[in-house]
Amino acid sequence: MMHVSARGRALIRQFEGFREHAYQDVVGVWTIGFGFTRGVQPGQHMTLQQAEARLITELLGYEQAVLSGCTIPPNQNQLDAMCSLAWNIGVTGFLRSTVLKCAQPGRHPERVPCLRIVEPCRRARVGRVDAQAGRRGRAVP
Repeated sequence: MMHVSARGRALIRQFEGFREHAYQDVVGVWTIGFGFTRGVQPGQHMTLQQAEARLITELLGYEQAVLSGCTIPPNQNQLDAMCSLAWNIGVTGFLRSTVLKCAQPGRHPERVPCLRIVEPCRRARVGRVDAQAGRRGRAVP
């Protein structure tokens, strides 16, 4: 099975940033590290080393979901970009995404920069999340 490359993990770390203390994101979800939300509690602390290890472990589920959703195998850059998107919008959102639809046979994914084909930003319950525009603009084709 393919895995997110070091370059892909660096992309996720860059987009998410690192937060050592738990905080509530723009929609009120407790978050820590590089955007981890599972099992996060108020007052929780995480070291950078813990976050690095957890990123690799948690990405396994995203990799599996992305690969199972693709009917043709993605190249490394496509996998990295699609996992970065899935990390941000969740597996369910990714599996319904335009990115995945464009990566199917007959859609010529090699001609479309993977993350630039999605809506300019995602709407959160409390409004626009502008980080999406930057994420999509820097994703690898």
